[in-house]
Amino acid sequence: MKVFNPAKIRERRKKLKLTQEQLSQLAKLSRIHLIDIEMGRKIPSAAVIAKLSDALKVRVNYFFKEV
Repeated sequence: MKVFNPAKIRERRKKLKLTQEQLSQLAKLSRIHLIDIEMGRKIPSAAVIAKLSDALKVRVNYFFKEV
C-alpha cells in the first residue's frame, strides 16, 4: 500500500531553494495550508497533490511511499 509522505514536499522545496511562501504561491495554496500539509497535520486532496506536483516539477507518485 502507498501512503502520502509529507517530508517529500520539504525535501523537494529545499532542493529547488523555494521558501514556503514561494511554493504556496506557485501551487496557489495558502501558506498555512501548505505548512499543515508539509508538517503532516493535514492530508492533501488529489487536487492539491496535483498542484504541488506541478509547482515542484515532479510526478504525483513522488509524494508516496510504500508501506
